[in-house]
Amino acid sequence: MVTHGEGYEVQTRVEIPGSNGTWAPCGGLPDVLGEDMIRTCEDLSRVLVTQGGVVSRMLHKLGLVAGGFRLLAREPRSRALMGSVQWVRHDCGLWVQHDQPVVVCDYGVHGPELGKPGRLELVA
Repeated sequence: MVTHGEGYEVQTRVEIPGSNGTWAPCGGLPDVLGEDMIRTCEDLSRVLVTQGGVVSRMLHKLGLVAGGFRLLAREPRSRALMGSVQWVRHDCGLWVQHDQPVVVCDYGVHGPELGKPGRLELVA
């Protein structure tokens, strides 16, 4: 388990496909879904997986229909993207995680590395 020298905060947000092929915030959900302190690489993946299950239940309960959604975890001060995961609706109607979460730890970045030139930013 890789631990980070200092923990850092992430805020998670939900986006759904927009009408023109882009992603947009989900109007029926809070702008910031959650705020979590990340101390290990596993923490970041766990937050994305766990909150994905919560979002799928919220979308169902609110009656919001979308072909998929993604969760983005950003460090709030720098807005650096620290991780993401996408969920899709299965043929039987259930939400399933499309793939494993992508986190900056996978690329050797173990924190937001604020202020460092050339810092890695995941494409969202």
